[in-house]
Amino acid sequence: MREAAERFLAAALARFPLELDFDDVGGTGPRNNTSAIIDLRLGENRFLFTGDAGVPARERALDYLDSRGRTDVYPSLVQVPHHGSRHNGSRALIERMAGPRGDDQRGHAYISISKEAAADPRYPSPRIANAFGRRGYVVAPTAGQGIFYIGDGSTRTGGPLNTLPPLDESIDDRP
Repeated sequence: MREAAERFLAAALARFPLELDFDDVGGTGPRNNTSAIIDLRLGENRFLFTGDAGVPARERALDYLDSRGRTDVYPSLVQVPHHGSRHNGSRALIERMAGPRGDDQRGHAYISISKEAAADPRYPSPRIANAFGRRGYVVAPTAGQGIFYIGDGSTRTGGPLNTLPPLDESIDDRP
């Protein structure tokens, strides 16, 4: 079973378009950069909630977490900020948060997004979603559904979420 999962993940990673360096295209506003960022440990699981924080805020938060020795493992769950907006991420920051490209499944990257926004191919940003996928994260937009963890954090309740396949990043080349 493990071998089959490893083959599937390797095949999925091979389908992602070539990763280009990208930045936050001018960033997000000061209000978003005041979002609370929460790093939580429950047993072996690490959860990283980023609100709507942009690159500068998350860089400072990761600096702080580094200084406290809290980045020794990659998150089991990452909440991708601001509905997966391309203005809230960069390749370098995602690599710092989620690690280098890899074949091992590291965790889940959830994107809180409305059902209406999920129907628009610009949301979440294909470049942001694929960057997490390349690093072994299963990427899933909530599309109006909530997610809840109970007990020790290993059990998720709520409706089943659809995971994203590799996405066409050319839409992110728009001005």
